[in-house]
Amino acid sequence: MNLFPLFQSLDHTALGEALRTNRVLFPLISSFHLLGLALLLGTILIVDVGLLGVGMRRQPVSRIATQLKPLTWTGLAAMLITGPMLLSGEAIRMYCNWIFWIKLGFIALAIAFYCTVRRHAIADGSSLSPIKARSVGLVSLSLWVCAVLAAKSINAFMQ
Repeated sequence: MNLFPLFQSLDHTALGEALRTNRVLFPLISSFHLLGLALLLGTILIVDVGLLGVGMRRQPVSRIATQLKPLTWTGLAAMLITGPMLLSGEAIRMYCNWIFWIKLGFIALAIAFYCTVRRHAIADGSSLSPIKARSVGLVSLSLWVCAVLAAKSINAFMQ
């Protein structure tokens, strides 16, 4: 499946052009993207640290996860809205960057893991063995850290 035409059309949108010419727009959208990232990863970190057996021990991890879920989804929504907006400013360049695709792969894996394995582990709560809970927390954190490291590496591998 060739996605290049999609990236070309994204690159040629009014927003893409505005991001390349307006000095304020990119930092503004990027700020909202980073706020979403902080909200998403901050809430995930709190729960995953709980799964690792560290941190807040007075409340079950399932209760903390339930309380943080709306904030986690808000952070994810902010990133999923602002990410493509930012992409439109350099869509063709990103299409040609293999680290960008690795980043997207880790994000997809992390979201899939969050919605399946991690969700079930948290729902099982106290019936989950400490080894399994730690494994789930470690895998979740690892996927998100890899996504962030790939994102930070994108500019180093621009062609």
